[in-house]
Amino acid sequence: LKMWVLVPLFLFLSVSEATGTVGMQLHSWDDFNSWHSGLLKGMRLVKIDPHWQPHGFCQLQRGVNKDSRGCLVYTHNNPIPSVQYNSTEDLWGVLVNPELRPFFTQSNTLYIALCFKASPSGCDDNPTNKGWISLVDDFFTKANKIISENKLNIEFVLDGEATPDGRPCLKDRWRPWNSTWINSPESAITSNDNGDDRFQIYNTDTTVASFQKGLDINLGKFRKNKYPYQLWEPSDQSEFELFSQMFLNWTAASGNDKNLMYAINIDPIMFELYNGRKTLRTFHHLLPVNNDNAPYVVTLTVENKPTIAVLFLDTKTSKMHYSFFAFSPFNTFTLITTQALPIPPNLKKFPGTQKVTVSRVDSSSPAILVSDENGNSVIYVVQDYVLQIKKTFTLPQQSADQLQVVQIIHQNNSNSVVSLSLPKSTGSGCALGLDVWDTSSSTPKKVTSTLCATNSTFSHVSGFFFSGTALCEVEGLVMGSSSEEGNSFVWIAQYCLNHSGEQTISKFKKYGVGSDPQVSAIKRDDSWVVMVVQGNGFCYNSHTHNTAHTRLCSQKAISTPRVLTYHVGDYQSWVEYLGDLSATTISSCNSKILHGAYDQGYNPDLDLFVNPQGKYGVIEVHQGVKASDKDVGGCGMPLSYSPNGGTVMDGWWLPQLL
Repeated sequence: LKMWVLVPLFLFLSVSEATGTVGMQLHSWDDFNSWHSGLLKGMRLVKIDPHWQPHGFCQLQRGVNKDSRGCLVYTHNNPIPSVQYNSTEDLWGVLVNPELRPFFTQSNTLYIALCFKASPSGCDDNPTNKGWISLVDDFFTKANKIISENKLNIEFVLDGEATPDGRPCLKDRWRPWNSTWINSPESAITSNDNGDDRFQIYNTDTTVASFQKGLDINLGKFRKNKYPYQLWEPSDQSEFELFSQMFLNWTAASGNDKNLMYAINIDPIMFELYNGRKTLRTFHHLLPVNNDNAPYVVTLTVENKPTIAVLFLDTKTSKMHYSFFAFSPFNTFTLITTQALPIPPNLKKFPGTQKVTVSRVDSSSPAILVSDENGNSVIYVVQDYVLQIKKTFTLPQQSADQLQVVQIIHQNNSNSVVSLSLPKSTGSGCALGLDVWDTSSSTPKKVTSTLCATNSTFSHVSGFFFSGTALCEVEGLVMGSSSEEGNSFVWIAQYCLNHSGEQTISKFKKYGVGSDPQVSAIKRDDSWVVMVVQGNGFCYNSHTHNTAHTRLCSQKAISTPRVLTYHVGDYQSWVEYLGDLSATTISSCNSKILHGAYDQGYNPDLDLFVNPQGKYGVIEVHQGVKASDKDVGGCGMPLSYSPNGGTVMDGWWLPQLL
């Protein structure tokens, strides 16, 4: 069985400038369908919200036991009768799911905080309160039984209205589960007497005064236990960098190895990127380049060193600017050179508003293909960190005359190029044209007749292709974006040129919201890892969406300005998704193709790479947010590194195969 699983890269690694480290608790992760993807993204601490409801409400829920004591449904905000929520029975199903067992038996404990809500009042001796306590008694007994019988490395933590604070009847109930502490009782800061031993997790809010108070007292008794200092619930990079630096300064000065955990509502990848400059586990940096054009990125091996090339085509000055960076993921990157070349004459035909395509020619040589949307292409080789023209070619114009070369394919000792073309007018009858060309001679020759797709209208297309499979001479995925009634959508289809010369393309499927998808793929074992990024996407994970009345992954995705999102999975998972007639758009609940919002900005591009140890990662570049930009979707705001946004580089590791 092959699974995506994230080695815990993000949680308990040492940080070079301190003895402690910084990690995350996934907050209000109440849609249990999202747990698999959350675990793949590194979830080892999670908070859920058992929300007590009376018997009448429970009668309307299909997944709960019809108990006179009421029931627990899982939602942060007040539940509404029209929504079917996850239940405690659903939680037990997750914990005994064989596919998830590897995550629950790791050496790193999985902590599940239970933030009980709407519970009957305190310790009053009435039937309703007694019923609620007995419900939690049953929960406690069942949870411990499942953990014991299945040998799971899971620990539950009491939070919300199940803590002993102000509830003396709970002082010795549900031991040995420990409780969070938020300012009260004050005696528990230093004492473990008279029930204060139940309070073991120091929880604080995002005010500097509250956070600093904990550091000023060296976290009291909490300094010596195994639990992290927990801060809830920031979303913006400015907050993460402020509190992370305060904490790392404290650990460095005190020599304490305590960990800081943020209770987050944003996607784990976004959290890691926004903390990257402090933890050195990811890249999130303003590049030292002065260019207002859309950036393109390629990772190469130059002189046996991992190298990043960032390119800009500036049609105003007719220059192609490029920079090379040496990098060590994800500790350092160093500028090697920045240069400018005249744009070759055959690339000057396109207006400055159109995009180009930049890609690595193959994995074995430091060469780069640059193509415009009129079929004009240049192959550069890298010599002494200088781009040298190796070859130029232009594809003959077709009836659909906006051609975009998206990938060089090597087969039968000759260069083949797959071109995607958009029609000049809507009346052409061909929404997307696809051709395969032989470019081994000075005049490219068509290998196929133009294949037309007709079931959508695209404003942008991209793709990934490879050769030499049992069924197809050329095979791959085609992505496109379109706009409908103020919303932007992204689409995907599978292409095949079989060994008899016949071409097929599947029906395009709407896989999400966003615009201008860019794709990168890299060979892994006998398959490919395929990753797509797009702009103007949707953040399933945010404070608003995690705590909403509706289930997380039942939300309607709406294209949101500047939200950058990713989709990543192996090639077969993409093919299976296309073939699944019941599958709708890919949400953050998908565990085969991981999805989430990772940053904000404009015009993203990416390239996948593998290091000598066999770990796979991604380098992404985009135009950063401007000083005047707002977080209109509440998704988590990055810093604006310069008034016009500048060029921002993100980098992170991908999940590894178990």
